[in-house]
Amino acid sequence: MHPYTALMKYVLLLAAVALLSCESQQEKLARLWFFTHQTTVAGKRNVRFPATSFLLLQKDGRFTRDFGDFQHGTWKFADEKLMLDSDNRLVSEYAAVSDGTNLRLTAPDGMEGYFEAQPVKAGKEEANPFALSNSKWRIKANQKESDAELIERLKNHLVFWEAYFTWAYENELNSIDVRSLPTPIKMYSNGFKVKPPEDLRKNWIKLFYDSSDCLRASDLLEQHIKRTSITFPRTDHKFKMFVGVFQQLNASKWENDDIGVRP
Repeated sequence: MHPYTALMKYVLLLAAVALLSCESQQEKLARLWFFTHQTTVAGKRNVRFPATSFLLLQKDGRFTRDFGDFQHGTWKFADEKLMLDSDNRLVSEYAAVSDGTNLRLTAPDGMEGYFEAQPVKAGKEEANPFALSNSKWRIKANQKESDAELIERLKNHLVFWEAYFTWAYENELNSIDVRSLPTPIKMYSNGFKVKPPEDLRKNWIKLFYDSSDCLRASDLLEQHIKRTSITFPRTDHKFKMFVGVFQQLNASKWENDDIGVRP
């Protein structure tokens, strides 16, 4: 074999191995990730991941994430970096290493965030509580919203809760976070209620244009719950119980007088 031919075959082999390696890493990244912990860099103002941070990297190249603010758009992995191109034109870049179960993201300031993969059913976006279709309520309002718009936000939020508890039940999870997530709903082991105004200021209020819209949304939700005749399912599994509760709330009609004239 001519030396030049042999060299070219070797170069092509290296290129193929590099491509397969890249594809393999990209496949390992295409998961739902929950934040676990982070490191910090001394002397620098480090990026902070809230405890409820999540990152959903879908195989079709779309993503959703909430690292304290909700973003969605497209993602790609190249040159050992994860690039998130948000629909609001914000581009984020992290050095990324994953084994398919654990993920380490390194921010430009050197801070490292660690994540753990969570189970999701491939190809069933509506069953994924963190997909965009179930996360539109997370998109912060950039102007005041009408009652109709607030109700659409609330409807999507209730759909999220049904999907969230269904996901937890079907994947036989031992526990899920219901206290730290942005929500006007306070969960108990055997029921729930709408939070009082002082308990909305931690994270739920940040999704609205102002506090009056936040409080109005809570009023609309409380009216809807009162009009819905909820029967708590007879089951020993609390996740299944809440699936039934939110199915009833989602099936219940929002009465016309929910959409009133605002002062």
